[in-house]
Amino acid sequence: MIVFNNTVMSNSTTGVGVVRQTLFTDETVEKTGVRFDRLALAPDASFRFEPSARSMVWFQVLEGDAKLKTYFMDGLSDRHSVFLPPAFDATLSSERGVSLLCAELPDAGRLDPEFPAKQPLFAASDWTREPVLRCENDGRKRVSLVTADRCQTTAIKVQMVIYPPGTKSAMYRHEGAESFIYLLSGRGTAATHNQSSSVRKGDLLWFRDGEWHRLEAAADGEMRFLIVYSPGVFRTVWDDPSKASVWRPTGLDINGFEPARDARQRFAYIPRF
Repeated sequence: MIVFNNTVMSNSTTGVGVVRQTLFTDETVEKTGVRFDRLALAPDASFRFEPSARSMVWFQVLEGDAKLKTYFMDGLSDRHSVFLPPAFDATLSSERGVSLLCAELPDAGRLDPEFPAKQPLFAASDWTREPVLRCENDGRKRVSLVTADRCQTTAIKVQMVIYPPGTKSAMYRHEGAESFIYLLSGRGTAATHNQSSSVRKGDLLWFRDGEWHRLEAAADGEMRFLIVYSPGVFRTVWDDPSKASVWRPTGLDINGFEPARDARQRFAYIPRF
């Protein structure tokens, strides 16, 4: 396990009014095939995403609001997650300023054996309108943002996860994928068999393929985080199978309403090439 925090990472300027904070690259750690950046746009600034014919980009708005120009202009806030398939250019602009967590997969074919035979799809979703899975053990919640069914790629899988105060998982590992956790709010503890670290908002955690780990929220508040798997197909193994987390669909969104059912509500659609 390695923990990075945006308060100690260096910044670089990427265009007028755009600051890039590199959190994780193949140059800073062993080769993983994933790059993480925190982008901050000043008021009235814009940033153009230009994934190559072999790369994919995903981002989550952290603070502020913005507009994403594809075929038309969509408004985005901290509720929104966006997946950009290969060769899909899009421009993000903000009138009042915005920050986002961005993950790039430079070589999609390395992580998805069906690429490029199966063309991935653009998808943007409001996580508060998506169906919630609830852990029957303790009330933890999970919301899927990027999946193979929605985006037609197994290179990446992304979920939003919520731990109520004081809740924790048993020790487990993922066989076949690395996992990256970015804390959006709250604080807690992340542990492996031989290491334990306090974690807080802004931390990016990296767990190697097959590394045992567990998470625990502090007793005084909820902990909410994004988890990115690369690739998105793997096997979860529990140190003690009797303590395995069991996730059940609730049929509701995070606010207790019926989830979004169509592309207009979810903002997911097929790009035109």
